[in-house]
Amino acid sequence: GSRWAGLVVVCARCLEMQQAAVRAVRARPLRRGDLTGEILSPSTGHVLSRIGHLPPSFVELDALRPSLRGRFHRLDMTEPARAFVRKHPPMGLLRRSACEMANTVASTMHLGLFAMHLLDAASARGLLRSGGVDRFETLVDVGAGPGYVTQPLASLFRTTVATEAARPCYWRLRTRGYHAVLGEGLSDEVVREVDAALGGASPEVDVVSALNVLDRCSRPRELLAQMRALAARRSSGRVLLALRLPVDQRVVLPGGSVEAAEEALPLSGGPGRPASSSDGGGGGGGGGGSAMEGLLEELVWEEALDAFAGMLEEDVGLRVECFSRVPYLCQGEHEVTLPFTALDDAL
Repeated sequence: GSRWAGLVVVCARCLEMQQAAVRAVRARPLRRGDLTGEILSPSTGHVLSRIGHLPPSFVELDALRPSLRGRFHRLDMTEPARAFVRKHPPMGLLRRSACEMANTVASTMHLGLFAMHLLDAASARGLLRSGGVDRFETLVDVGAGPGYVTQPLASLFRTTVATEAARPCYWRLRTRGYHAVLGEGLSDEVVREVDAALGGASPEVDVVSALNVLDRCSRPRELLAQMRALAARRSSGRVLLALRLPVDQRVVLPGGSVEAAEEALPLSGGPGRPASSSDGGGGGGGGGGSAMEGLLEELVWEEALDAFAGMLEEDVGLRVECFSRVPYLCQGEHEVTLPFTALDDAL
């Protein structure tokens, strides 16, 4: 069967469920073998999705900075992941039509029309323990969407508070029983509501997570600094990030239009910005068309991870304790050709 490798420690996530973001994901076929980037149906053997570059269980550790090479935490395909694939067959015509009528991705999330899978509870626990998490009392998940990806993680903690900027997803979180806070990022107002939900003034937090959020918010560096401050309330607090690499950075507005982020992540492309933020340039013009496609072809996963880890340590003060590599399975428009899109995530 297919084998996966996951990625743990400082990672992120947000309103990446936007249709425009899904269109930007490019899946390239891979060679078959014992290790393959193809995700296959457990029942029929048909290809459900693909991850680009190399088999996802493969990381070229020698291509990373020395401080990262011994911190890789391997994650493989698990039975909960196979069960998710079996439970969510390709969308039929009526379901796709309902998604189009819902108009916004936030609305389709609220209606439960898109399903997503990143980590099961056992894999998440192993990853977090490798990253130095020594207590599972309190989790704050930033940009939780409708809670699909939050749920396995939340099952490990006694208390979970989920923040969300989109009102339809916020109500979905409430109906699923989460302590939900409506607001963007971790502003002062959001943090006050988080503290109130946790029942104290500046309570300790064991893990602050942002799963596939950073590349979909306008000020990701500011959010990272806010997450670091929240996690630092406890000496062993940790930040957990999930981020698709190479970075395809864009902000999708409520009406569906796309704009450039105010703060660039390393080696990222997006609308109105050159293919790489590391080329020192402004300028840009044009959208994320051919330049973005060229970037995704040229950059390898390890190069993007190395640049992101460097930014975390030098600009934010976060050190990668461990990392993994895992496909983030998403339903959506891409299902016209394949049942899932698999984003090549770093954790």
